[in-house]
Amino acid sequence: MPLFKRKKKESKKDIKAKKLETPVFCAMITEGIYPCYFCGEIIMLKKMEPLSFCPCPHCNAANFIPKKIGDYFLYRPLGGGGMGSVYKALSLKKPNGVFAIKILARDLRDNKHLIDKVLEEAKIVRNIKGHLNCVKYVGHGFYKDEFFFAMEYIPGKRLDRILSNEGSLSELVSLRLIIQLTSADAHIYDCGYLYRDIKPENIIITPEDRTMIFDFGLAIPRDEAKNNPSEIVEGSPHYIPPERLVGLGETPASEIYSLGMLFYQIISGKTFFINKNKNELAETHVTDLRKETVEQKLPGINEHIARIIDAMIVKKPTERIQSFSKLLVELKKVYTEVTGRKYID
Repeated sequence: MPLFKRKKKESKKDIKAKKLETPVFCAMITEGIYPCYFCGEIIMLKKMEPLSFCPCPHCNAANFIPKKIGDYFLYRPLGGGGMGSVYKALSLKKPNGVFAIKILARDLRDNKHLIDKVLEEAKIVRNIKGHLNCVKYVGHGFYKDEFFFAMEYIPGKRLDRILSNEGSLSELVSLRLIIQLTSADAHIYDCGYLYRDIKPENIIITPEDRTMIFDFGLAIPRDEAKNNPSEIVEGSPHYIPPERLVGLGETPASEIYSLGMLFYQIISGKTFFINKNKNELAETHVTDLRKETVEQKLPGINEHIARIIDAMIVKKPTERIQSFSKLLVELKKVYTEVTGRKYID
């Protein structure tokens, strides 16, 4: 079952948005003017604060005020995280493309630690290429007072928003999604890194039902993950592997744990551990006795799917599935058991 219903006809909002995504639009911003998204009248940009919402002087509707950074024209906010914000952008030098640009928060753009983090993320994404389920690197650099990182723009819906609307996904859709994420994780590992931040907020489902990983802010070289665990615990408390919390090194088995926690959530509509504050929630990954199997927690779930989730979320890392290749074999076997047909990428 596809996650997106195909639209027979574009909405007026879609048509209006496409009119903005043109070289003419970029040229207007270069000249210091901008068409109001609502009334179409010209706004003088020099009177407005870039990257903020300001009322149109003609119709008073709130418009997002664009900004030029390097060759890119940032014109719509897409989201934000601990290191900064991401904006949808166009470029006159690449007129057929649409991009996502990450920059630091306005009050943190001189923070050397965060600058280094953004540049390291850009380097990692540049090195991870050639996979259909990973966001593609476009460029990075420094323009005036701004460090930036440019990626391809991925159309679609973030998984956390899909789950907020749908509650849960079907067993088959969930299985396909986890297979694609595991394939992406395997590729990232083969390129020398461990992703370390599996969560719904970092996953986009495209209109073609392709699962995409973005935001590599916590990814680190795999040797560093294994041999030099950080004293600072980072990551979402719902999906964090126990070994990160107790200062042990991380391996593919750690990532497989996070994938298992996500698998449980998207198929059940709820996280594995609930009703706790962040610190208690994180500690539960270490202290919980796991007295129930997934099949006991979720009566009616397909037994093959329950079995593979149980194997992914074992508390002791040495007792989990140890490699992405092994997990992919097992997941595709489950797919065949559930559907009666072979999984096709």
